[in-house]
Parts: sequence; C-alpha cells; structure tokens
Amino acid sequence: MNINEIVELKKKRLNLEMDFVNAAEMEEIAKGIERPTVSFRKALEENDMILIPEIKSVSDSGVAEMRLYEPDIMAQEVSRHKKVKALFVQTEKDVYKGSAGHLRAIRKVSDLPLVRR
Repeated sequence: MNINEIVELKKKRLNLEMDFVNAAEMEEIAKGIERPTVSFRKALEENDMILIPEIKSVSDSGVAEMRLYEPDIMAQEVSRHKKVKALFVQTEKDVYKGSAGHLRAIRKVSDLPLVRR
C-alpha cells in the first residue's frame, strides 16, 4: 500500500469518526484531561544524542507483525533508556493497526513527549 492510499483511508476514517465526536467536543475532552506538560521542542534541543523510538505493531513493509502487542509495556521498556527523549506512537488503524487508545495507554506509564503518527 502506498502513501496516497494510506492518506485516502485516513481521510475516510476521520470523516467517520467526526460523525461521533466533532472537533469542538474533542477539544473540550482534551482540556479536561489532567496530564503533565511535556515539551517535544525541549527534548530535541538537548545537546546530547537522543533517541525517539516508534511504538507500533506492524513493520513499515507490512511483512512483520507482533503477535502480542502491548504499547504501554513497550513504551515503558524503551523509556528506561536515558537517551530516549520522546516516543513516536503509530495510531493509523487500517495499515498499522494502531489506535488513539495507544496514546492514552502510553501516557499512563510515560511522561515523555508523544508524537502521534
């Protein structure tokens, strides 16, 4: 599957999701969530080498898929490395079998900045 196909699938999925919760409601939900402030920019500005691992269940080639995928446990493990300053979290559902719920699960175990992919 190429990037254009992935983008089209994502557009369709977003339109379906907007039928359930519109942008204003989503913003209100986000405002009501208590969480620590984390700075992706600050993490990147450190002078030392940094690592930003990606949390996902399917490889980019689509060839390999984890049989038991627990994003919170994976994030907890990689976050222990002192060079890890942020986490990419794959949330694309159709190709990578991701979910926005993965962000919530990871936030419970890590205060690192999260980048939704």
